[in-house]
This record gives sequence, structure tokens and C-alpha cells, in this order.
Amino acid sequence: MDAQTLIALASSLLSAAAVVIVAIIETRNGQSRKRTEARAARRAEESRLSMEMMFATCKLATVTAKAVTGHKTNGDVEDALDESDRAQGQYEDFKTQLAAQQVAKV
Repeated sequence: MDAQTLIALASSLLSAAAVVIVAIIETRNGQSRKRTEARAARRAEESRLSMEMMFATCKLATVTAKAVTGHKTNGDVEDALDESDRAQGQYEDFKTQLAAQQVAKV
């Protein structure tokens, strides 16, 4: 083989290696992006549930304040308790789902 053929062969091998390295980097970036999107979705769901729990807590606090000050609560107490139970149930379901996903990864 002459020098020109060796240079052409080395250049081809170098180009092929660069293509393989770029493909590996792109695959890792894609996996990282998917994990980041999944984390963001979990955070968004947790934030939504957290806001619902705060709302339920606020309703319970309002009903408690009414009861303490002697105002009529009518159906407010039952409504607030139902809201609180529903929010807590949804949050527990969310935590169970996250735990199941983590166990499934292992």
C-alpha cells in the first residue's frame, strides 16, 4: 500500500469512529431527555395534588374558624372533610404509583 491509500483508509476509519461516537452521544441525550420529561411530569402531578391538599386544608380551617366563632357551618363540615379525604386519597395513590414505578425499575 502506498501512503495515499493509507491516508485515505485512516481518514475513513476516523470518520466512521466519529459517526459512532455521535450516535452514542445522541442516544444518551435522548435517554436523558426522556428521564427529565418523566421527572417534570411527576413534579407537575405532585404540585397539582399538593395544591388540592392545601385547598382542602383551607376549607377545613375555614370550617373550624366558623365553628369556633359560633357561625353556622351547615354542610360545610361534611364538604370540607370529603374534600380532605379525596385529596389525601389522590396523594396516597400518587405515592403508591411512584413507589411501584421505582420497584419496577429494579
